[in-house]
Amino acid sequence: ILALGETSHGTETLSQKAFSLMQERIIKHNCRLVMMEFPMEYSLLVNRYVQGDEHFSIADISEFIQTTSLQSSPFISFIQWLRDFNERNKDKVTLLGFDPKEHFPFDKRVCLCKLLCNLNVKHYPSVDTLCVKIMDTDMEGKYILPIFEKNEELKEMLLLPERTLIRYSIEGWGEDRSSIRDSLMAEVAELSVDGFLSSGKTATFYAHFGHVGYRSSYILCGFNYHSMGEILKNRYADAYACIALSAFQGSAHFSNGRVSKILPLQKAPVSSIEYQLSRFRQDEVYF
Repeated sequence: ILALGETSHGTETLSQKAFSLMQERIIKHNCRLVMMEFPMEYSLLVNRYVQGDEHFSIADISEFIQTTSLQSSPFISFIQWLRDFNERNKDKVTLLGFDPKEHFPFDKRVCLCKLLCNLNVKHYPSVDTLCVKIMDTDMEGKYILPIFEKNEELKEMLLLPERTLIRYSIEGWGEDRSSIRDSLMAEVAELSVDGFLSSGKTATFYAHFGHVGYRSSYILCGFNYHSMGEILKNRYADAYACIALSAFQGSAHFSNGRVSKILPLQKAPVSSIEYQLSRFRQDEVYF
């Protein structure tokens, strides 16, 4: 697993660089699982699209992109490229998200409902009933899970790893787990690697460096907080590596959840790696 950690969200240039590295990994390094920092439930729709499922369109993808931290233009271009790649190759690439996005609980339900509705081409009444219950925000996950588990039609509609991820999502409904976000991200990543990545294949992750790096950059009072990268490094050892994507200057898309705008990046301190590398006067520097 190679993780690409961007040091600033919302920069189109870093996104384009990350996606170009993913493409190279897919073409030359046998990468068959790509995971990004966007909601897992939403990613199940995206993955169906990139697998060439005729019941999912680019409109389904665009509808929920506001729930991600990704720049829409490079992201849409990448998933269209990935769909084309999968159409030409038998050994297909899976694209998933590992972010639990605990502050978007309703969007989780909407995405799963849309997934099941699109797949329910035989119009099973039991699946329609399940979708109604999923959209009932008064129903906690512990009440929906038994209905989901007993539904035999879903075993026909969904892959086993998809059912595993959906089960994991439903189990957490009604609980506030935002304080353990990175631990949840690591759990989703491990479930996805176990379920979708074949032996001898590689994976590429893309998220903020604070999540995929070997040490957490978050300071939570009274908390021994571990980053997703630290957890995965402990599990996979040398089979997990991370590199940072950083910039010396430019602008980025900033949002506080209510207002979003494009603002200049802070100037890099003289003692920083970014400042020292800028002295090479090259557009891109690798080390």
